[in-house]
Parts: sequence; C-alpha cells; structure tokens
Amino acid sequence: MRLQIQCKSLAIIIRPGDHSVLVHEGDNSSGGRYARPLGGSIEFGELAVEALHREMLEELGCGLKGVRQLGIVENRFELNGKAGHEVIFAFRCDLDEASIYVRDSIPLLDVPGQCATWWRPDEGSRLVPEQLLKVLRDEFAKF
Repeated sequence: MRLQIQCKSLAIIIRPGDHSVLVHEGDNSSGGRYARPLGGSIEFGELAVEALHREMLEELGCGLKGVRQLGIVENRFELNGKAGHEVIFAFRCDLDEASIYVRDSIPLLDVPGQCATWWRPDEGSRLVPEQLLKVLRDEFAKF
C-alpha cells in the first residue's frame, strides 16, 4: 500500500454568543478524545472552496455564506496506528441555516448515528490538527 498526502477543506464555523466551533468528536486508540472541524477530502479537479460547499451539503444538508480562506496547514500524524499526512485549507464561514446554531447536537447526514457538536478550547477534547489553534488565535482574539 502506497501512502499519499491527502488534501482537505475544513469549515471553521463559529457560533455567535459563545464563540464555540462546530466539530465532529472522536476517540483515538489511546483513549484520548479529539475534535475536528467539519469538512473533508478535495476530489480531483475540485477547488478547495468547492469541496467545502459540497462537504457541508453532504454532512449538514445546508449551504454556506461568507466563505473566506483563513490559512493552509500541513499535518503529519498517527491515528489508531496508521500514519497520516494532510494539507488542510481552513475556511471561515457561516451556515445559511440559522436553526443549526441553536442546537447542541446536529446529526451528520453522511455518518448515520453520529453528530456534530460545539467545541470550546477549555473543554476536554483537543482540537486537531493542533495547527488550527494558531489559525483560530490569529483570527479571533477569544481563543
């Protein structure tokens, strides 16, 4: 098996009021929890921003507005014993469906039984990739 670098687009969606970030949370093999902004892989021939819009339709069933690129981060990691390497395009954006902001748990349409939640830096899970924290701090003095 040949390992490859993955290109991803992630949405930095901030809830007004408490400034939490919309994420999907998971567990790694060592028992730690992590939080990752929503988004996914960029398909061949697709621009990063196009992938972002497609992913939000697939995951939440809604569109985005106010999309702007915050930065690009490179991430090498190991998850559950497997090496990974990804280049991430991070975009600040808002959902065009206001009702999602008032919900604490949002079902992910493409992953039955799993939900997106709102994350804050002072909570138990750690944001991944960690380089996104710098992007967030640069963008928002609150982080």
